Amino acid sequence: MAEVRLCVNDRGEARASCYRAGSMALLKSLRQRFPEHRFKPATCMGLCAAGPAICHIDDNGRETTLSEGDVEALEQLLHGH
Repeated sequence: MAEVRLCVNDRGEARASCYRAGSMALLKSLRQRFPEHRFKPATCMGLCAAGPAICHIDDNGRETTLSEGDVEALEQLLHGH
């Protein structure tokens, strides 16, 4: 089964971070929207200013990195399209 990791890293008030961009709320939302899939909190993926960063790992170990705005692309990956 595919896995999705979502950055929940907080770099502090003075710096952009996925946590400050709402990654915890997004994680909760994704878990509710796609209950049949595994969503795991993760550390920094280097996309702090564009976050929250999402990493989809398919059954073959291939990684696709997305941002919060790519939820439609994530849905396609989760459903094998």
